[in-house]
Amino acid sequence: MSRKLAMMFGALLLVGLGWVAGAQTASPDFEVRVDAPGGETTIECVRGCELVWVERGVPATASRMSTF
Repeated sequence: MSRKLAMMFGALLLVGLGWVAGAQTASPDFEVRVDAPGGETTIECVRGCELVWVERGVPATASRMSTF
């Protein structure tokens, strides 16, 4: 009986620790907003990033922008 209680207590302790550890969320380093209605798609860097159009390698004339 005491072994079952110890196992239950251990299981509850592990679940509680997982719950507490999972609640510690960090804020993201960057934010991107994508607006994709039926027509044209817009991608905008909201915070912490810059966008560059790249197809096959980074072109030498590539400039950074906040909105595509």
